Amino acid sequence: MRHRIPDHSSGAAPSYDLIELQFTVPPGIADTRILQRTSTPSDATPAITRGLAVGADPWPEATTIDTTASVEETQRQVAARVGSRPHTHDGTLLPSRRH
Repeated sequence: MRHRIPDHSSGAAPSYDLIELQFTVPPGIADTRILQRTSTPSDATPAITRGLAVGADPWPEATTIDTTASVEETQRQVAARVGSRPHTHDGTLLPSRRH
C-alpha cells in the first residue's frame, strides 16, 4: 500500500520543496466526524477509515499533525511546518500565536 514513492525519473532537480505531512486523529473521533457529516461527496465510512489505518505503511519522513484540535490550531501547526501564516476558510489571515 505504498503510495509515497517520489518520482525522480525526469533527471532534473525538483523545483519545489517537498513537505510531507501526515494528518492523524484517533479512530473514535474520525468515526464521529464521518457520521456527523450531512452533505459530502466522500464515500468514507468508519469501516473504510479503519481499513486504511490497518494497512497504512509507516511514514517516518512525515511530520505528524494531530487534527483533534480546532481547524485554526491545525492550520497553525501546518503553517509552522511550512513557514507560512494560516488563513481561515474565507481567506482571512489568522493572527500569529506567540509561544
